[in-house]
Formats: sequence, structure tokens, C-alpha cells
Amino acid sequence: MRKRMKELPFAGMLRRVAVFAAAGALLVSCTKEYDGFPSAGNELRFSVSQQGEADAERAMTRATPVTENKFHDAFGVFGYSHLGEENWTDVAPKFMFNIEASTEDGTNYTTKDTYFVPGKGQNVTFLAYAPYGAEGLTLPERGTIGAPNYEYEVPQDVAQQSDLCFAVPATLKGGTEDGTVNLAFHHALTAVSFVGSKGMAYAKFSRIALKGLYGKAVYQSDGTGTVQWTDYSEPNSTYSLSLDPNVTISANGKEDKPITTEAQTFMLLPQDLANAELEVTFKDQQFEWHTLTASLSDREAWQPGEHVTYTIKIVEDRLIIESVDVTAWNKHKEVDEEGEPAYLPERLKIGDYFYSDGTYSDGGLRWIKEDGEYVIASPKPTPVASKTVVGIVYATFRDHPDRFGKAERDTLLRQYGREPRGLVVAVKNASSVKWYNDDESPESGLPKTNRPSLCYKDISGLANSRHIEDTHGFSDYPAFKEATEHQYGALTKDAKTTGWYLPAAGQLWDVFQNLGNIKSLADESLQTSEQFVGNDAISISVEEKARLNSWLSGIEDADIFNPENDDKAIWTSSESNAGYAISWDLENKNSTKILYFHQKGLSAQYVRPVLAF
Repeated sequence: MRKRMKELPFAGMLRRVAVFAAAGALLVSCTKEYDGFPSAGNELRFSVSQQGEADAERAMTRATPVTENKFHDAFGVFGYSHLGEENWTDVAPKFMFNIEASTEDGTNYTTKDTYFVPGKGQNVTFLAYAPYGAEGLTLPERGTIGAPNYEYEVPQDVAQQSDLCFAVPATLKGGTEDGTVNLAFHHALTAVSFVGSKGMAYAKFSRIALKGLYGKAVYQSDGTGTVQWTDYSEPNSTYSLSLDPNVTISANGKEDKPITTEAQTFMLLPQDLANAELEVTFKDQQFEWHTLTASLSDREAWQPGEHVTYTIKIVEDRLIIESVDVTAWNKHKEVDEEGEPAYLPERLKIGDYFYSDGTYSDGGLRWIKEDGEYVIASPKPTPVASKTVVGIVYATFRDHPDRFGKAERDTLLRQYGREPRGLVVAVKNASSVKWYNDDESPESGLPKTNRPSLCYKDISGLANSRHIEDTHGFSDYPAFKEATEHQYGALTKDAKTTGWYLPAAGQLWDVFQNLGNIKSLADESLQTSEQFVGNDAISISVEEKARLNSWLSGIEDADIFNPENDDKAIWTSSESNAGYAISWDLENKNSTKILYFHQKGLSAQYVRPVLAF
């Protein structure tokens, strides 16, 4: 049974109390009649609560990101009065227009006037933004009908860059006895911070700047709570922060050190980084000043509600971005009562569609519950019609960094100067061929993975494939050749991937475990088993196999994994011994042989390529 859900952060629960400790607000009114409808006589109140906190602190400065424990000093409220059968988007906010609700003690928010709940037949829908009077925010004109659009220009001064938040529309029915309105705020911007790597040379930083950014856009309040920025300016804005005092990073320190403080967090528009650069000014150990830049063009786009932290280092005369940490700081993010995390539609995650041009789109995963249950959006998102789906994301570097092979990581770093983002399995089989051309195969030189523990650890099909190509060539190894030359929805030159290759045993393990949510494969006792392959009982239910193949629904020409009554397995690039290669067969009626092995040159099995990007 589904657990009752609540929204975090700033997602207040409806309560029948007069004062709210979390961030409860008393909002008021001088009249007891609205547009000819009498008041119900009950005072109107707004709740802005925060996860499990009895007392909410205020953000220390405008630039400090608000969290579950902190919120802005004040927010502005818009109220749309409308008849029960009317839509609030068809009227103007005459009930309230930019009414300030503020707090002195960080607990109770109040307004200058008092407002009352309207009588039966007259509803009011409320929207809000925070902080009140945010620097750079232009409000819609009074009397504008429908959901408001806000123009926003990011202030040049980082100290004036607000953690801009907007509330999801909330409707109060007239005549209700409880005048409490729950306002659920979400973050509209991206927070950006910087850390100095412990492995860098000595540097004393005096300035850090972000260049080539979009600095102005329009926020569209569509009534659903979805963050929508449109009408961006040209990407020619620069945001510079002088560090006073300067921040010193010692050579080869014991731990990373923050360069920007919490109050120095950049609050910027969500955006693509095609033109973006990072620039730093620092003094080296010889007391000489330098200014270095690093491109952000290959980095993942900033999303609303994310806190992106770049760990940087100076190596000789180069500025290097060592790592990027993205935390779900997050916009209007849903969690259940146990605090299990949700996945945003725009955030890369397992199940997303991967296209031939190297882009991806939402596949529908919303959160994974504590018991392992997957919750999928309904209806499930469909692929972008103008693009060709070539694969499904089965692992992300953010969530599964230890499941990326060294060859995959090194290739993307060398070719594109960035860390991996995800792993993808093809939506179609490349072919059905033998692993090796002849019945008697020679020693290949690949590591032997004849135990489940070794299969699970073998996660670099790219390294296996390169070994075969460099040592033997592909002419006698058709499975490797077909995977590498897979042409369905041919990848474009801008895709920035490793290219397709024959997956290792551990990579197909992750495909089935992650996309199928197959419980037995997640069992640590199997992942560490030292029995010979084929001796461990692996139970895969009909429901788990259906869940695995459900990610392929709606994709034209997609091949499901191991169709019913199909006797072919799926090859991996991992060897069991000189004559046999590891294979997976989800349709095998003998449950102990789902992870098994086949003679390399005896029979044809499926080739299902994977890639890293």
C-alpha cells in the first residue's frame, strides 16, 4: 500500500492550529466581504513548514541557500478569488496582490492587515514568491489575468543573489472552518559553490568568476509548480566574487577545502553551459599572480533546485575541474514519510531515454522506495518524437560511481575532458552470432570470471573489447565486432560517448538489477559468491522480467530481453575459461543457469551492446 506523501522542503502540512512553529504565518483582513460574498468569519492563515523542524531559522544572508532549517524573512502573496466553477487562471489577483508576510522571530509570519476566509461559493487560489522584494525580480503588472510571469535578472553582486523560491498554487474553498493554507515552495535557481582539491599545488585565491552565462530570463508560473524559465538573454553575463580574505589552499593538503562560504554561494539561472567558463585569480608559492580559465561547456546543464559544487585544482599552468558534486537541494521534491529521495524529471537517472545525438530525456522514474519498489510517473513519459532512441540509461555516475570501469572513465576524460555521466544499454540487439568463429578457441588473455563474485566485479567491457582488438583483431571474434559496429540509430559525432561495445558480465548484471529491480541480483551473498557460475540459484520472477522490458515500451523497433520461449542467451565479453564465455539468459527455465556460460564457437547468442557517455 502506498505511503502517505509529503512535499519537501517547505511543503507545509495542513494543520488545525492558530500559530505554526515551523514557519507558520498569520495572514489577515480588514473586511468580511469579498466581491459580494460574505466571509466565513475565520481568519486566514498560511503554513510554510519545513521537514520535521519545530523552529525554523532564517537564512543568514540573501545569498545563503534556504534549507529545511532556514527560510526567508518575508515572502510576497498573490490571491485570486473566483467562483467555485471558475478557474483561477481566468481572473486577476484582486484578493491579494504582492502582500508581504514577514517575520521578526523566524517563527510567525504576519501581514499588516487581517484577511478572512470567504463564504461558501467563493474560492481563493494563492501563489507566492520569496524573498519579498527580491533584487532583480520584476513582478507582473497589477490586474494581469492568469498565472503571473516574472522577469528576473541575476544581480551582479553575489551577496544580492537571492535563493529565489516560488510556491505551488494552493486553493482554499470558501466557507471552510479551517483557514489554513499550505504553501509549498520550491527553489527556482541553481546554487553553485567551489572547493579546492587536497591534491593541488599551493594557491592563494583572490577571485573566482563565472563567464559566458545567461543572466536574464522569464519565470513562467504555469499553475502546476513546474519550474519553467523562458526568454533567456544572450549568454554574455559574468559574475565575479572577490574573496576577502583570500583563500589559501596548501600544497597536498589532507582534505579538500571550501573556496566559497555558504554566504558566498552563487545563485544563478538554470541553464545550458555551452558558452560558460570558470576563471580564477590566485597567487602561487613564488608570490606571482595568475589568472586561469577552464571551460564548462562539456559539463552537465544546471537544473533548478540543485546545488552544484565544483572541486578544482591547479596543476602546473592549468585549471582543472577535478569533480562535480550535484546534490538534490531541491525544488518541490517529493519524499515519503521515511525520507526516501525522489528523482526530478530533468535529472539524469536510470530508465531515461538516450538518443543518437548524445542527449537524453525523462524515462519516468520518480523515486525508489525503501523496500526497493520503483514508482514510475503516470502516464510514463514518451520519447522525443523528432529524435531516435538508441538506448536506455541503466546506471548514472552520480548514483553508481563504483560501477564504471576504468577504461570507460579514462576514455571520456581523455577525449572530452570530463567524468562519465551514465551507462547505456542498446534498445536493439546488434545481431545473433558466435563469440568466436571456430569450435576450438585459443587462449584470449582475458581474465577468467568463473565465479559470480568475479562476474560482478568485471565492469569494463570496453577494456575487454580493446584487449581482443589489440591482441587478436575482431575478424575471428564476431560478437565483439558486431557490438562495436552496431549501427541502429547511428551515433552522431556530437554524441560524446565511448561508442558501443560488448558488455562485461558485471555490466549486464547492472542492466538487469537496476532496470529490472531484480531482488536476487542485489543480494550481497550472490555478488560475493565464490561458487562456480551456474551453482547459485538465482530467482527471477515474471514481474521482474516484465519490469525490465517495460523500459522499452513505446520505443519503435526495440528488442525485448529474452523473449518467451527464445532459447538464445546474451553474450558478455567476460570469459569463464579458454573455451567458454559468460552469458545471461533470463528465459532459462533452470533458475540456476540464468547467469551461465556457453561454448564460444558452438552456437550463436544475442549481442546487446552498451556504451558510456
